[in-house]
Amino acid sequence: MFIFRWLFYDSPNFNADGNAGMEYFYKPTYGCSNFNGISGAVSSAKFVGSPTDYTRDSITFYEFPYFQGVEEYTFTDLANLNLFGRHASLIVTGKTAWTLYDRPNYEGNKVCIFPPPSGDFTPNFVTDTAQLTFPVPHGTVASVRKECYA
Repeated sequence: MFIFRWLFYDSPNFNADGNAGMEYFYKPTYGCSNFNGISGAVSSAKFVGSPTDYTRDSITFYEFPYFQGVEEYTFTDLANLNLFGRHASLIVTGKTAWTLYDRPNYEGNKVCIFPPPSGDFTPNFVTDTAQLTFPVPHGTVASVRKECYA
């Protein structure tokens, strides 16, 4: 099986300022898609999740909404998130939930985030974490652990 999941950006460096157009695509098979939200040409692109195994559990945090700017990717627990206070979107791949904590070392308020319950490894695209309602406020995820502990 082939999984097509890419992020495409209007500006160089994955829209480093967070203010340009972008598109994201997920397809469980080969296929074609047209861009609708990118005004000019694609200037940068990146793959979502593990580049070697589309079934691998991972979570990626992005500095700005719609997966723009700097990213922090992991497939293991992180006791101290480098993007603490500077993340605004995220993507979960694989089949396993992740627990998000608002303090380092897996302490403080916590909430679980899950991949969709599909059988085709569809990623969970959270375009803006400000839209989520949970006990870990927007931009305050300080650590993350694989599995659900909330």
